[in-house]
Amino acid sequence: MITDDNQIIVASEAGVLPVDESKVIKKGRLQPGKMLVVDTIKGTIIEDDEIKKAITTQQPYGTWLENYKIKLEDLAEPRVAFTQLSNESTFKYQQVFGYSREDIDTLIKPMALTGKEAVGSMGTDTPLAVFSDRPQHLAN
Repeated sequence: MITDDNQIIVASEAGVLPVDESKVIKKGRLQPGKMLVVDTIKGTIIEDDEIKKAITTQQPYGTWLENYKIKLEDLAEPRVAFTQLSNESTFKYQQVFGYSREDIDTLIKPMALTGKEAVGSMGTDTPLAVFSDRPQHLAN
């Protein structure tokens, strides 16, 4: 929310602070992927389009992309080679890379069978690997 007395109010929820509606110049929400800069020295607010335009025009990104992109159709066909592993070897590799029976049953097996990412919960309540004293998967 921006008020006519040079205040900007940003909060995770609407209505956190009581504001006289007659003072409100602009209000809305910051949408996913959008940015907002409050320049307290200049006393200006720079919105998403202007920020992105300033950043993207600093370097010749379009030219670089055109000159250096690699097109999949220009690449050679990959050579696919499958190696048959014994059950013992498979188990050893699963241990080395930190896969549990649960990882295999709930993540890897569904992806292998359907070709789609397994669907699970939207969050995790486990501590970040850096804060945990328990063994962690390398990817963590």
